[in-house]
Amino acid sequence: MQNKQVALVTGANRGIGYELVKQLASMEYKVILTSRDPRKSYEIAKQLAKSGLDVSSVVMDVTDQDSVRQAAMTVTKTIGRLDFFYSTYGKARIRKDYQCFLGIWSDECHVFRRSRCV
Repeated sequence: MQNKQVALVTGANRGIGYELVKQLASMEYKVILTSRDPRKSYEIAKQLAKSGLDVSSVVMDVTDQDSVRQAAMTVTKTIGRLDFFYSTYGKARIRKDYQCFLGIWSDECHVFRRSRCV
């Protein structure tokens, strides 16, 4: 992994999330993509990694706090840090759910929701 910045992107199996994963990875980020579908997220990460991008996947449903906690534990165990957290999920209440995820890294992690920083 070297000294790459680590970014996690929610809803990354399509649309804005998928494009964000590709863009960040092409800018030399280590990117963790998340989606609710384990098969899709694995296949997308595998496809992007084959093209030389540093991408991995974690299953996470942003509407399920247990799923968010499990993803946080997985990232902590496998990577150990998170520099950027990009949410493509626009609901305001999700910020509360992310606190369990972000609590691991406290103020060191920058949080972005849609296209603005929160």
